[in-house]
Amino acid sequence: LIFWHYYLVLYLIAPKTAHLMIHYFEEEAVKSYTDYLVEIKAGRIEDVPAPQIAIDYYDLLPEAKLSDMIRYVRRDEQHHADLNLTYSQA
Repeated sequence: LIFWHYYLVLYLIAPKTAHLMIHYFEEEAVKSYTDYLVEIKAGRIEDVPAPQIAIDYYDLLPEAKLSDMIRYVRRDEQHHADLNLTYSQA
């Protein structure tokens, strides 16, 4: 709730800065999902089947794994980061 109010004021005063801030948040999410995939590949986290909601949302194959889902989520986060960077420069 506090962040929402802060972001609203920031967006009203400096929308480009607000978009740039979200770009940085999204970039951190991309890094986190990449680290998550490294942990799965290393065998420290089990690559369990993806949840049905993710299979439906991302139109994954029925046998999709957690790592497949993370790749799609990471791709979305990268798209959001790129889009917010574009808005921050417009």
